[in-house]
Amino acid sequence: MMRERNRTRTYGRNSELATLIMRLAAFVATIIPLVALAAPWVRVDGSQEAVSGVGSIALLVSPMSEYLFTVSPLHAAILTVGPILIGLLATITSYNYWRRRSIIWGPPAILGVALVIAYGATDLVNGYEFGLATVIVASALLTLHQITIRVQVLLRRKAKMPQLYRRLAVITGMGHYRWSEQ
Repeated sequence: MMRERNRTRTYGRNSELATLIMRLAAFVATIIPLVALAAPWVRVDGSQEAVSGVGSIALLVSPMSEYLFTVSPLHAAILTVGPILIGLLATITSYNYWRRRSIIWGPPAILGVALVIAYGATDLVNGYEFGLATVIVASALLTLHQITIRVQVLLRRKAKMPQLYRRLAVITGMGHYRWSEQ
């Protein structure tokens, strides 16, 4: 009897710790697109070096902007406004994660904008760099995280497969934990 109670207590502590770690990891993943704005994103036609997300925004006020908008206004808008949208969406997403709120549309929107920058501005961009690839990977993982949260909530509401939704609660970081109740 005592052994069973100790095993249950240990399992509870381990699942609480895993839940806390997953919450922190998910929050850190929401900050990655903001940090990646400083990394190289794309190689613009006619330029020898890669442009970061912030540098791409700065192209709006540079002398090169006239050339970019002459070649393709749509692609120039994608290249220069896309990082602004990613920064805004990443801020909204990380704020909601900080408040422990689910935001199902945020990570897919970041992923969509990043993919449009990578594959939609082909007239102006020769290729993309690791900064944009990092945004794509982080937002894809966050999208998967949001889908898993939705599955967990659905299973919990329908009271189906309790073992699975309890494990998904730990994996997604949506489970309960106590900071200190000893």
